[in-house]
Amino acid sequence: MNMILGLLKRYLLSRAGSTAIGLVILIGLIWFAGPMVGLKSVIWRLAIIGAIVLIAVLYLLIGWWVARSRGEKFRKELEAQGEADESRQAEIQALKEKMDEAVASLKTSGLGVKHRGNAALYALPWYMIIGPSAAGKSTLLRNSGLHFPYSHADDIDIRGFGGTRNCDWWFSDEAVILDTAGRYTTEENDREEWQAFLGLLKKYRRRMPLNGVMVAISLADVLTADEESLEWHVKVIRDRIQELIDQLGFMFPIYIVFTKSDLLNGFEAFFGELTENERNQVWGMFLAEFEDESDPAGTVAARLEELYV
Repeated sequence: MNMILGLLKRYLLSRAGSTAIGLVILIGLIWFAGPMVGLKSVIWRLAIIGAIVLIAVLYLLIGWWVARSRGEKFRKELEAQGEADESRQAEIQALKEKMDEAVASLKTSGLGVKHRGNAALYALPWYMIIGPSAAGKSTLLRNSGLHFPYSHADDIDIRGFGGTRNCDWWFSDEAVILDTAGRYTTEENDREEWQAFLGLLKKYRRRMPLNGVMVAISLADVLTADEESLEWHVKVIRDRIQELIDQLGFMFPIYIVFTKSDLLNGFEAFFGELTENERNQVWGMFLAEFEDESDPAGTVAARLEELYV
């Protein structure tokens, strides 16, 4: 029942759903209120309704065609980027092939039928996940509870779709998630490739290249690292976030996710007594702005204490 209600909600909030609702309301007004304003002829009312339905259908078809064209342009630009730099051509070509494979899978899924393949790449919100290598980014996505509408269950076990050295593409029925390679976060090599990829996002999703960025940080690594290592990781992650803001040209929500907390002593004892429903709740905090900008660490510590209440 919840699944049916969820699908109905997503449809009503979609472009087609909102158009259908508006169309039904407008048709009702014309048919029942028309005679009150001089439209007493049934033929005239039917003609007006037919014209409105035709306009609505054209509106949806044009929107679908534009979204599909943008998705196709994005794929072609990736291929062109590979041709411009022979040293990276193999990697870009592999990324394109994986995208083709992803689109083919989407076309056979319920999501693909709804958004017509390439259009799904632009119609859904996009989120990027960054973080050091071995931070558990892919494991986080596998255990996120999201539904990945593929033809075969094993598809999820191949790290999504995308270049194995640059970005993995995860297509769920609610969002597209770009799982970037850890080297993009912690290494200065291949910056040109990274900058070019961000440029593609901005070019083909001008209004909103990304809907948010997730930063995955291994809590186990944080607790075992020395102060110098922690300061270095903080700096490079902050630099990558600032780089995203500067390159894409707008602010976006940033979600910091501490992974591998289950490796800490006492984890099972702390959460073991919770019910399944309680364990499925989001356990975290939201910081719109620091209450005291002079002591952000103190503010975060105070908010963490609130989680135990």
